[in-house]
Amino acid sequence: MRIRKLRDRRHLTQKELVEKAGLSESALRSYELGNRHPKDSHIKLVAQALEVRPEALADRRIRTS
Repeated sequence: MRIRKLRDRRHLTQKELVEKAGLSESALRSYELGNRHPKDSHIKLVAQALEVRPEALADRRIRTS
């Protein structure tokens, strides 16, 4: 997830972003650290709060098995 990079570009703290998005701080922290993957509904909330399209939060690395 690219949440942290986009959050930093907007000069928002985690607390400010969770207030705008309506998420818990622990959830956002887990998403930024890559410990959890957000539900589609949370991706939409974060994208709206960051004023980006949800696709902007996608991890663009190609994974192969």
